Amino acid sequence: MRVITCILTSLCLTASAAAAGESLRHVEYAVTTQVDGHASSSRLVLELVGTTAERGVRLEIAEPDAAEPVRVRVDANGVATLERGAPLSREAKLLVYFFALGAQNMTGLGRGDEWGADGATGDGAQHRTRFRVVQTPANGRLDIAFTRKLALSDERTDYHGRLLYDAFKVVPIAFDASGEVRANDAGAERPHDVRLAVKLLRDSQP
Repeated sequence: MRVITCILTSLCLTASAAAAGESLRHVEYAVTTQVDGHASSSRLVLELVGTTAERGVRLEIAEPDAAEPVRVRVDANGVATLERGAPLSREAKLLVYFFALGAQNMTGLGRGDEWGADGATGDGAQHRTRFRVVQTPANGRLDIAFTRKLALSDERTDYHGRLLYDAFKVVPIAFDASGEVRANDAGAERPHDVRLAVKLLRDSQP
């Protein structure tokens, strides 16, 4: 088992771009969501607008139903704190957590390596997340199996899935997540089957 350590990554591009108010990085993802068999498609657009001294990032996220982009600060552990805008969708929350893996040194990972994290998510939930590298399909590419359990006061979520990650470009390429969401609805706990598929469409970094 390899221990993951945190480093500053190539997400920190140029100070001049940040000073000019430009996006440090622009990424777009296609999203397919199924809830209890009902499917919908959307797109998530992330702008990396800054980094923090604690190896975190500041993102601006455009969601289809939001009146304005959401501004969120994500620390090196993936804890997201909203700076502006509406709460993030479940798709955006998971993508932001995987995007924050850029604060970790993953370039030396190989098949069988495992690691995990526990703690707050920033929106009142607690998480327990585990990763295991299944294979390395290409140079810098990691095929990772993951589980993620989330607990809010009135909701429990249990995800499992696969994440394709580029350790050199420090960005999620794609992920699939399936799980059960048990939400308290009018005093009764109701289970919902949720499936998410997210795929990178565009990355401003060549």
